[in-house]
Amino acid sequence: MTRTTKDDGVLERNVETLLETGGEAPRMADEARTRIRANLIARHGKDAPARSLRRPLFAIGLGLAATAAAALIITRVAGDGDKAVIAGDVHKASDGSTWIPAPGGTVTVLGARRVRVEGAALLDIAPGKGTFVVETARGQIEVLGTRFLVDASAERTTAAVVRGQVRLASTDGNVLLHAGEQGVAEPGRPPSRGPAPRLSHLVSWA
Repeated sequence: MTRTTKDDGVLERNVETLLETGGEAPRMADEARTRIRANLIARHGKDAPARSLRRPLFAIGLGLAATAAAALIITRVAGDGDKAVIAGDVHKASDGSTWIPAPGGTVTVLGARRVRVEGAALLDIAPGKGTFVVETARGQIEVLGTRFLVDASAERTTAAVVRGQVRLASTDGNVLLHAGEQGVAEPGRPPSRGPAPRLSHLVSWA
């Protein structure tokens, strides 16, 4: 194919673009620069630079599409519609309440301001939104706005209050717990109340 002067001008500009894109211009001797330009022109003609420029744009398009898909997946996984939150996750409800399950623990959302805890979890409940209820296998905990630890197994529920107060209730009775106190609910007897162990140790995983 015969190239015109106009084609050569376009080719020259494309070669310049190939040599200078990617940030700061390459530092090379003029002789080396001239040799590279000549080799590119001789080897590829006027069509190759256009193809070379299209390929990065296509790759960028694929990258943006992949990023958008990943963002959609993350939104679906982390959204408020999730039911179970497992160890290592930090869940923030629409009312501002948060909870972090310990390793082996789960928090299941049952409804607005109502969850079920299996294993241990640290909960920080936003005040001024009404009663928040935590259900466990051995009782339930009612809170108005506080930070507390729940450790629930099939035979025992323990609640330790970091801030505020909670009510630990079972079929055998209930007890009001204040900051620094711990309550235990077990089958066959009313919940007990006493000083909580060092809370920083209890929630060292959070």
